[in-house]
Amino acid sequence: MVRDLLCPTLVGRDAEWGRLEAALDAVGDGDGVAIALLGEAGIGKSRLVSELAGAAAERGVPVLDGRAVDAPTPVPFRPLFEALAGWSRDGGPDSHPELAGIREVLAPIVPAWRPGGEPSYPVSAMELGDALLRLLTGIAGARGCVLVLEDLHWADPDTAGVLEYVVDNLAGSGVLCAVTARPEGSGDALRMMRALASRRAVTVLELQRLGGDDLAEMVRRCLRADELSENVDTMVRRFSDGLPFLVEELLASTVASGALVDGPEGWHVDGAVGPVLPQGFEELVRRRIGALSEDAASVLLAAAVLGRRFDAELLPAITGRPIGEVVAALRSGVAAQLLVVDRVDPGSFELRHALTRDALLAQLLPIERTALARKVLAALEEHEPELPGELTELAASLAEQLGDGSRAAELLLVAARRAVRRGAFSSAEPVLDRAWRLVRRDDPVWPEVGSELMAVLTETGDIDRALEVGGRLLADLPASVDAAAIHLAMARAAVAAGRTGSALASLERARVAEPAHLAAVAADADVIAADIAAEARRFEEAERLASGVLAVTDPEVDPARACHALLVLGRCARLQRQDEAAHLFDRAIAIGEAHGLHALRLRAVMDRAWFELVSFGDGQLMTAARDEAAGAGALVVAAHLDNFLAWSAIDHHAPERAVAAAERGAALARKLRLDVLQGMLLGGSIVAAAQQGDRALMERRAAEAAALPDDHANLAILEAWARAELVLPRDDLPRLHAELEAAMVLLREAPEFPIPARGLFALVSVFLDRDAEAALAELGADPAFNHAMSRAHWHYANAILLGRAGEHAEAASEVARGDSASTPLAWFQHHARRLVAEAALADGWGEPIRWLREAHLDFAGRGDEDLAASCRRLLTKAGAPVPRKASADTGVPVDLQAKGITAREVEVLELLAEAMPTREIAERLFLSHRTVERHISNIAVKVGVPGRAGVVAFAARFAASAD
Repeated sequence: MVRDLLCPTLVGRDAEWGRLEAALDAVGDGDGVAIALLGEAGIGKSRLVSELAGAAAERGVPVLDGRAVDAPTPVPFRPLFEALAGWSRDGGPDSHPELAGIREVLAPIVPAWRPGGEPSYPVSAMELGDALLRLLTGIAGARGCVLVLEDLHWADPDTAGVLEYVVDNLAGSGVLCAVTARPEGSGDALRMMRALASRRAVTVLELQRLGGDDLAEMVRRCLRADELSENVDTMVRRFSDGLPFLVEELLASTVASGALVDGPEGWHVDGAVGPVLPQGFEELVRRRIGALSEDAASVLLAAAVLGRRFDAELLPAITGRPIGEVVAALRSGVAAQLLVVDRVDPGSFELRHALTRDALLAQLLPIERTALARKVLAALEEHEPELPGELTELAASLAEQLGDGSRAAELLLVAARRAVRRGAFSSAEPVLDRAWRLVRRDDPVWPEVGSELMAVLTETGDIDRALEVGGRLLADLPASVDAAAIHLAMARAAVAAGRTGSALASLERARVAEPAHLAAVAADADVIAADIAAEARRFEEAERLASGVLAVTDPEVDPARACHALLVLGRCARLQRQDEAAHLFDRAIAIGEAHGLHALRLRAVMDRAWFELVSFGDGQLMTAARDEAAGAGALVVAAHLDNFLAWSAIDHHAPERAVAAAERGAALARKLRLDVLQGMLLGGSIVAAAQQGDRALMERRAAEAAALPDDHANLAILEAWARAELVLPRDDLPRLHAELEAAMVLLREAPEFPIPARGLFALVSVFLDRDAEAALAELGADPAFNHAMSRAHWHYANAILLGRAGEHAEAASEVARGDSASTPLAWFQHHARRLVAEAALADGWGEPIRWLREAHLDFAGRGDEDLAASCRRLLTKAGAPVPRKASADTGVPVDLQAKGITAREVEVLELLAEAMPTREIAERLFLSHRTVERHISNIAVKVGVPGRAGVVAFAARFAASAD
């Protein structure tokens, strides 16, 4: 039996423990704190969070804990499931019945929480994160709550997405989130932690190996000794590498072997015993397992094949031993410090460290591992035929070890489909990749794996691979499988990438493939053809096809086809019949939720968010939908939503946000080879760069767009509009009119393309009195007159004409109508009213002084100095008081106003004072990295300090004075 020589206290971790205690104090006061403990295996991360859990328990603070495990393809939400399921087993729900509704939302993580046993609908990482945070906050109450998640370097991307939301929103929750991970690698959870650390949402504590004094102190405490002999100290330094875990293992092993002896003069290494010192951790475990009986050793080796954490009830079937002998073996393993009783489920056990399992498996010959793998797989399939959770992937790994690629692929397919039902496309893709590599072409499951992989690759945006898989399937498709289904899947992939020609060719092949279910294939082909027609704005054709499909489709029998048809019909209706379109999209969302069609549901959510774009909302719905799509790995949808966000920001004349969204989306579209979408996003970058006054970026993106393989007709229009946008802030109306006139030549060939250029052309034409009546009449007859600024510009232009004609009351009414139409679009409204004000001053009507003051406030606040100066010039001409340049900067202290600091630059200073890096400032303010750097440079010049370091120091002084 190995003597208990575990260190009774923490050593060499005073600073780290101080931070954890302070965090525990903070959550007791209602604060939210996140701490990440990073360090190599054996460094003591688990010991620290174990001490934290103990300290929390002493205070009566509830602790939920879970851990990720090493698996070829991680199980979605595994560490969160363990934490929540453990809390549930401990009676947590009984003490918090008010949280029942929140638990139902978390059913994708804990299936047992499904209401009435019904399948849970797919929810986004953001929704899950919000529900988890609300649950933890409810558990915390007035005492606080601790969530411990270990070994996140093995966590799945879905856990990372949920956890990122939780940590970002911990403020005021009373929750301490403590996580551990090894720093090496590039997994999703590690990337997430680095991102959180960069924006100071999490405190990172990197654990170092113990140095000489701390190492000696730990040995003394383990041995309960006041002093150490020199040879003990030398042995520990030589073989432990300063890792606390190895110190304990080394001491226990050498004491058990008799090499380390407690004599009259204290502990010493007995040289007479011979060369018994192990050369590494594997040797430590080998000696420890060798000290057990043969029966006990065989049980522990079988347990290692099951995994680091295992269900003890499976071991009798695997080993062929009665339960009594298995229990005795497990007891021996615990005594030998190879095992611990599982913290969550007392019926399960854990190998003491991840390294312990590796070392145990290394003791087995290949033939022994194969024999054990066969027994373990048989026991799993007999006792857990559904193979819930991570058992599916364990069984797949065992089948792979046994050379049964077909069975392994079949099991991985099950795991992937579960991930897809949860909306976890990014988790499903590597699982299916692995299955595709394992399965042979003559296996019955081969077409299923390939088809599922095609569908997931389409959602994650890897269209080329999806089409490649489809091509391989068609080349060797068994006669029993309809080729039409593969052609249809390839058509869907091509549609997602905007490759219309390829999609139509695949549809034609599907129709002539003579499938067994001809009517079903025809309906599927029609709805894809309808999608293509709608994208080409052939709405009558699209509605006819989609309506025909919906008429013959029962949503309960074929929900995917019905959902797809509803999406097409909604897109056809949304320009002219928005209420009808919203109803159609809502129906599609409901069907997607009810039937676990997460991909189609996400597309419906995207289309529903489109209404926020066209109603000029603040972008919250679009941002939430984008975050959900990106979190699920639905990158095609995410890129489309970036396009929405870019054009929304352009409509609001927020060029920095527009450039950030357009550049992000264009990079994604470029990576996914979505050429049509890339063209749209590059067009957005061109216009946003022009709004920003960045001619160089505008020209670079125009050159990139010109190099795209397909002809993008609207890009020429957008480039013309961008040239007008460059002139727009300069108050050079004749030149602006010339640029708009050039844009109108192109716009007349694209009558439904909705941009403000048409309305602005009419307004400027009326103001300059250049074919005014004709320009106004053309605008009123334009099919794109539904754009808010087109209508507003029409009213403003009409007001100028009425004012000139002496109809002053009606002119003022037209301004009010223009204001009503343009309310969401403040910049464009103020720009138009600045022109109306000049005309009103000349003709003696309306409230031009108020219009100019309001316009000046907006322009000065945005830094549009030419337009602000134009307002001041007109106010001076009218004899009205003229505001000082800096007075428009709401919230800018007087001393900073005197230096010319803008409101935006104050925001940058405030974030610099928090020691926030440039990249994070850019993300926080929705700016580009380059724009933030430009603000910092401008601040340096204005306040007279050298470079960024000087600005940071100035920001710190500014923050201190503000306090």
